[in-house]
Amino acid sequence: MTTFLPVNLDARAVNVVSIAKAGGNSPIKALRLFRGLTTRGLASAAYMDPAQLDLIEQQSELGAPLLTELESLARALDVSVDAVR
Repeated sequence: MTTFLPVNLDARAVNVVSIAKAGGNSPIKALRLFRGLTTRGLASAAYMDPAQLDLIEQQSELGAPLLTELESLARALDVSVDAVR
């Protein structure tokens, strides 16, 4: 498994993302919790509906994120888009 190191992630956040991805969990949810944000708080910062964010975090086919949504989430979490994929 190749480890990536996005430029704007600190070492602890890299571990959070790596563990989430290795476990098949949402890196977005892991980063949201790591940053101490609520679903509503992150959704607001990313200019999206909290229900849509919830579907994205659940990795539901119904909530498959668009690239623009990933970009908004990455900006709100202060990470690269690769970190939230």
